[in-house]
Amino acid sequence: MIGTYGFIGGENNQWYPDLVEDNRFIEQPYSPEEGYHLSKDLADQAFLKMAARSKGHQTRPRPWYLWFCPGANHAPAPQPDRIRGQVQGARFDDGYEASTAKWVAQRDDPRKGIIPEGTAVGPPLNPDGRRGHARPQDAVRPWDTLNDDEKKLFARMAEVYAGFSEYNRWPRSVGIVDYLKQTDQFDNTIIFYAADNGASGEGSPNGSVNENKFSSTAIPTNCRRNLKYLDTLGTADTYNHYPTGWAVAFSTPFQMFKRYFASIRVGPVIPWSSTGPRGSRPKGRGAPPVPTMSPTNPWPTILERSWGPGNAEDPAGASSSIR
Repeated sequence: MIGTYGFIGGENNQWYPDLVEDNRFIEQPYSPEEGYHLSKDLADQAFLKMAARSKGHQTRPRPWYLWFCPGANHAPAPQPDRIRGQVQGARFDDGYEASTAKWVAQRDDPRKGIIPEGTAVGPPLNPDGRRGHARPQDAVRPWDTLNDDEKKLFARMAEVYAGFSEYNRWPRSVGIVDYLKQTDQFDNTIIFYAADNGASGEGSPNGSVNENKFSSTAIPTNCRRNLKYLDTLGTADTYNHYPTGWAVAFSTPFQMFKRYFASIRVGPVIPWSSTGPRGSRPKGRGAPPVPTMSPTNPWPTILERSWGPGNAEDPAGASSSIR
């Protein structure tokens, strides 16, 4: 079954998206007041496509491919009401520098750490860019220079972003992995979990309630104006984005953020079942980190695990794109 459902651009409004199905634009099926969120809609469509494909699974078994690309965690960061209470608290109140140190320290915890031992971390907040100094819009305001209202605003922006991430986290919310387990397909499925770049600095040094302002230097962000939207961040009334300080922290251990060389590199996560397709996972709790690679590097492994050793061509198979 071949089909595409989702959006075309690099980002989209998560409450009122510009939806495309195959080769035509369509209206969203229901409104935010009725519970609509783009991530949920994309997941529902993914379930329909997988279910349709599974009907013939026993009589016509063959590999299938699903490209599931929600708007998360790209700006804007809309936060559904049912997630709001789960991420509110003091987890970001210490600021981006302290949060970075805490996350790096977790690398020694086998349950949480994904940063290889010995990785150099802790770059300066405002390093020189590749072509001289970073642009003023990309500067970071050190946490200890912010006043109390600014700290409250910046911490809340990080909470909203975390809520958006939590809503899209597998398998808790969108449920793709849960579906695979319930239909006995998980152990026979290779999953690549990755992003296309590091955290984004388009929120500017002060954060933004309308990310589109970034493209116009004539409309600078202003903390005093942003504070008026403190209680509506993440709702349909804002198009919010966190400040550059959080972009640096969220890109750790890479330097700076999207648009700078180091943070267009991202670390993928590849769950590997011990009873997986035609092979077992590497020994140990997790495979050791690999050197920098291109997205094309895993292709031979995908072919071998899906179709057996010796396959050098891409066989005609089921393909769906959900974005």
